[in-house]
Amino acid sequence: MAGRYFSRKVLAVVVLLLGGTVAIALLVRFFRGPDRETYLAKNERIVQSLPLPPGAHEIGRQLLSIEESWGEQFSHTVGYTTHVSYAVPNTRTDADIVGFYKKRMSGWRRESWTVDRLLFACFDRNAATVAIDTTGMELLGGATRKTYGIAVTHAGGTCD
Repeated sequence: MAGRYFSRKVLAVVVLLLGGTVAIALLVRFFRGPDRETYLAKNERIVQSLPLPPGAHEIGRQLLSIEESWGEQFSHTVGYTTHVSYAVPNTRTDADIVGFYKKRMSGWRRESWTVDRLLFACFDRNAATVAIDTTGMELLGGATRKTYGIAVTHAGGTCD
């Protein structure tokens, strides 16, 4: 009888240890995001392939993580977005910028919309997304040069 009791205790401990190990493995896998360098390299290939309007030049770049969250304590990185800002000649308009990309990004599904007189566009193809933000095309608050930005994610899904 004592042997049977001891065997059940050992079995219970083994089951708990295995269950704990599996839980830890799943948590580590869940919270470990994609390889940052590889992910951003794929984004960069898209950035480099994009056309650039005449007179535009890069003025800034940000590499931002994309996170999924369940409340404040449980979040993890699921991807990265490459944001690139460009300055353009002050004679350009937001319609010029979006129209330029619409003409030159054939093969990409595209959508554009206006919010408070600001023009935005999104292009997607094979799960990659390129978003165009023309917020800086209005010279407001003493700004002296027009700018726009793009946000590229090679695994961004669709523009829907």
